[in-house]
Amino acid sequence: MNKFIQNGNTIKWLLAVGLILPFILQFFSHVAQANELLSQVAYILSKVLFISLPICYWLLTRISPVEHRGALRTFAIVSGLALCAAIFFIAQVFIEFIRPEAENIYRTLSVLGLTENFLLYSAGIIVLNSLVEEFFWRYSIYGGLKSYFSIPVAMIVSSIGFAGSHMLYFIGLFDSLAIIVFLTLASFTFGCFWVWLYERTRSVPHVWINHMLVNLPLFYVEYLIISQL
Repeated sequence: MNKFIQNGNTIKWLLAVGLILPFILQFFSHVAQANELLSQVAYILSKVLFISLPICYWLLTRISPVEHRGALRTFAIVSGLALCAAIFFIAQVFIEFIRPEAENIYRTLSVLGLTENFLLYSAGIIVLNSLVEEFFWRYSIYGGLKSYFSIPVAMIVSSIGFAGSHMLYFIGLFDSLAIIVFLTLASFTFGCFWVWLYERTRSVPHVWINHMLVNLPLFYVEYLIISQL
């Protein structure tokens, strides 16, 4: 807490950057793709931001992403497996509604150079990107916000940021408004769930495992759709 008092203004600026900049970078990387180089630079910068901001947050606060005390750590893994199975089943049922979006998905990802080795890209998103997102949204943004606001407010604001940045990703991939709205609401719901899980487990790695398992069937379905082209 002394670190928070000592570096309070810097942390506030860090939170502001963390809540605003992902929207800008995601917009130019996935939505406004008229200039391919600009989109690629924005995509790279977004990854730099998601890695560097949690490091800065830790340097300013010295708060550990894993505390010795914590409950529901087994639940985090078991519920992740259950969600993985449920999402896989639901995605198989509704995959035909997503197939018409295949060309749009391919076009958006190809601008960023992500279609040359789609399996490698998917593995990176499932394993590494989910870890980076947990350090960014739950550890840094939510963790910082709850030092200034109540837990419910911090949960909602950080989850809006999480869902909002994903919404721009979905806008870039899909033409269907129904799919965009559904996936954005799902992102907000999962964002709130992962905040709750982080509060209970006090462990970023356990929330990451849950997040990774949720991503697994989603990118498997995306692979099935892309591979038809």
